[in-house]
Amino acid sequence: MSKKSRTCGQQCRHFFNWFFQIYVIVSLTMLIIGAIFDKYLIPTAAINSGISYFFYIIMCFCSPTFRYLINRFKSKTIHQHMETLFYRRPEYHFYCNCYHYETYHYTTTDSEGNTHHHTRTDKVYTFRDHELFNFCSWRDTSGLFLLNTEENLRNKKKSYIKLELDLEFEFADDVTKWDFNRQKENMINRNKYRDTHMEFSQNIKLPGMDTYNFIKIGDKEPACLNCGAFLFFTFIIPVMELYKMYVESCSINQDYTIKKVVSSRYNLNTEEARQRFDPVMPKIVIYDNETNYNNCPQEFNKVYDMPSAEELEESEKFSSSNKGSSFMRMQKENPVTTFNKDDGNQNNQNKNNYPAFDGNANTNFNSYANSNNGNDIEANNNLPSRDEVYNVSEVDGLNSSNNMKNAKESLIKK
Repeated sequence: MSKKSRTCGQQCRHFFNWFFQIYVIVSLTMLIIGAIFDKYLIPTAAINSGISYFFYIIMCFCSPTFRYLINRFKSKTIHQHMETLFYRRPEYHFYCNCYHYETYHYTTTDSEGNTHHHTRTDKVYTFRDHELFNFCSWRDTSGLFLLNTEENLRNKKKSYIKLELDLEFEFADDVTKWDFNRQKENMINRNKYRDTHMEFSQNIKLPGMDTYNFIKIGDKEPACLNCGAFLFFTFIIPVMELYKMYVESCSINQDYTIKKVVSSRYNLNTEEARQRFDPVMPKIVIYDNETNYNNCPQEFNKVYDMPSAEELEESEKFSSSNKGSSFMRMQKENPVTTFNKDDGNQNNQNKNNYPAFDGNANTNFNSYANSNNGNDIEANNNLPSRDEVYNVSEVDGLNSSNNMKNAKESLIKK
């Protein structure tokens, strides 16, 4: 895979790195000259040295080089590291945080006896919810990992690979895509009226995966490729940019995308599925030596709830309407969607179906209840739990808030 071209942000970061590198060297040089020849230069040089050192240290610890080095010893070989990721089950997380704003008014008196009035508004979280997307089977479809075998690598001048990984999540079929959106909407609908505001976010994770990986691929062991040397050239001899050039000379750069395909209803480990996914099964080619990783782990859940004809029809309609994407990529910062209680066309009767706090909900976030002694909290022990709401809506194919209300009422009567 070819090396990533530098973006505008990376070029700006490279410029500022060299700017503070030169700044700190000049400041320290002026401090030494002042200490030897002219003591009047010491205060100014000391101030410049402190400022330059402060920003220089920040730039050092925010650099990708530091993140590569701290992930150096997580795997002995490239095959062991990638095999672990190929055989690991992905996770897709949903998060909901309900909150409101509280305004406080207070007064202060200064030394001259004057009274000042102040207003402060705090964001108070009252409920948190977390859920994993429920899928029963998955496969790795990352495809070919071809090591960048340049001429200097063949001459064994390169001993490490700076591997930048990305993660991609794909739905195997329309039913899985429909189930994903339905579970997401159910979570939003049952939480959006617990308080005046709600934040919703989602992200994909692969346990054990890091974006920056520093893995040994050669026989030689270059000196000073460790965190100790990094700290030495950060604090003792501040020539980090020169150290980065040395690390670069001992390694090659490569990026790769880990791809996982999941299904919520079908077994992806059957012989028919293997024929479909074998062309994109993960394999590594290094120095013309190919290693295949076709021993996909068995299904996570062997009990499959096969879709009905009605569900298949609904999923096809959903997919044809181009709602959502079949691919999900890992993001460094998870986007947050904010919902307000007064948004949408829901009526007041529907809003009352979602109390400020459900005492039976699965959450450890009780600080708001403790701090307010439960005065502002409406607890309804007759309401179904989170799992019950999801299961009822799944069986009946409910998506709207009115249908959710009817499902709850039927459970309460039972």
